Amino acid sequence: RGPLPTRASLYIPANILVLAWFVAAGIVTLAHRFVPSAGWLMVHLLLLGGVSTAILLWSQHFAETLTRRPAPGGRRGLWARLLGWCAGVVVITAGMVHEQGALVVAGSAALVAVLIAHLVILQIQRSGSTQMFGNRFAHLVRYYLAAGALLPLGIAAGVIMARVETAPELTGRLYTGHLVATLLGWIGLTVCGTLVLLWPTALRTK
Repeated sequence: RGPLPTRASLYIPANILVLAWFVAAGIVTLAHRFVPSAGWLMVHLLLLGGVSTAILLWSQHFAETLTRRPAPGGRRGLWARLLGWCAGVVVITAGMVHEQGALVVAGSAALVAVLIAHLVILQIQRSGSTQMFGNRFAHLVRYYLAAGALLPLGIAAGVIMARVETAPELTGRLYTGHLVATLLGWIGLTVCGTLVLLWPTALRTK
C-alpha cells in the first residue's frame, strides 16, 4: 500500500486551480483593450471562476471538519466537482466571447449540475452530524445551503440576459436579480456565515 494522501495533496493543487483563475482575470485586466468582452471576463473569471471554485473547495472542507463526516465520494468526488465547475465556466466564457448562446446554456447547465451535487453532499453531512453528534458547528452548513440555493436564480438571470433581447426595464430587473443572487447570496452568505461562526471561535470567544 502507498502512503495515505495528506491534506496538502488535495488543497495545494486545488488552490493552484483557484489561483489560475485569478491570474487569468489579472491578465485580462492588464490587456483589456485587446480582449473581446473584457469587462465581462474581468468580473466573471474572478468571481465565477476563482471565487466560486474556492467556495466549492473550502465550504466542503469546513463542512467535513465541523460535522466530522467525510463527504460521500471523497477526494475523487470533490475533484470531479471542481473540474466540472471549471469546465462549465470555460464553456460559458467561450459562449460569451464568441456570442454562442448554446454554449452559454450548456455551461450554465453544467454549473447547476455541479452545484446540486455539492448541496446534496452538504445536506447529507449536516443531517448525519446533527443526528449523531448534536454538533452545534454543523449549523454553518445552513449558510452554505442557503447560498447555493440562491445561485441558480442568478445563473438563470444571467442566461436570460445573454440569450434574450428584453426591454430595458426587464433587463434592469434581471441585472439586479443577478447581482443579488450571486454577490449577496452565493458569495455574501458564504463569507458571512463562515465569519459569524468561525471568527469568534478563532478568538476563543464563547
